[in-house]
Formats: sequence, structure tokens, C-alpha cells
Amino acid sequence: VVVKFRQTYGEVGRKLLSSKSLAPRFRFCRHVELVRMLVVVMDFIEGIPLVANSLKLDIDPGTFKIQSLRDGLKELHNQVLVHGELSASKIVLGESGVMLLDFEYCGPERTARYPVDVDTGREMGRQEGSRRGGLIKKIHD
Repeated sequence: VVVKFRQTYGEVGRKLLSSKSLAPRFRFCRHVELVRMLVVVMDFIEGIPLVANSLKLDIDPGTFKIQSLRDGLKELHNQVLVHGELSASKIVLGESGVMLLDFEYCGPERTARYPVDVDTGREMGRQEGSRRGGLIKKIHD
């Protein structure tokens, strides 16, 4: 398992994609007063980050059902949710297919915001128009 400690976490989006096998199996997400943070527990995923594949590995991304990831993102958007941090480093290619990681920014499109300390540069994989503290929009995914 993987345990994360976060100030925010997009539990709804995570559960949605997890139910479609596009995110690691979700086990627990609650605010724990002892640590004054959300504690998120999920299954560990064996796989290769898409960014590693594009840099040095000879793996055909088509083999890993990239279309299923597009469908999952469409499902998020149909529920008026945004991921907010979609980049090659957040996509893992595993034996069972494509998995999306890190839902810290995930939330409703009209309320989810980038943290004020986030790097919004294009070199970080951010879309044009994303800014510190700004609203996350579907076009940013």
C-alpha cells in the first residue's frame, strides 16, 4: 500500500477512476486530527511512468489502452470534475493498463484551484492559462 499525507485530496474523482480501473485501488481517505492532515491509503501500483517510457523505454503506449485514459478523463469532466495535474509523470503504464496518479488538485471545475505555491510553467506540463491560486479548468487537463 501507499500512504499519503495531504492538505487536500480529490476523493470523489479518485474513487470514480478507481472504479474503472484507471487509478490505484482506494482504501482510505480521512482527516486524522493527530497529524492534522488527510491520510490517504491506496494500493501500490507496479508500472512505468509514461514520462520514463517517452524518454528511454521501448513500450508502445497503444498497448496500454491510452483510449481508456481518455475515456476516464471524459468521465471526470462529465461529472464536472477536473484532475488539475495531468502530465506524463502522473500516468503509469502497468500490466493491467494505464493508471492515473495524484489527485491532490482534483475537484469540481468551478471551485478546484491550483495551490498558490504551484509552479505553473509549461516545462512542468501545465497548460497555458493555469496560474497560482487560479481556478482549474477542463482545458487544463
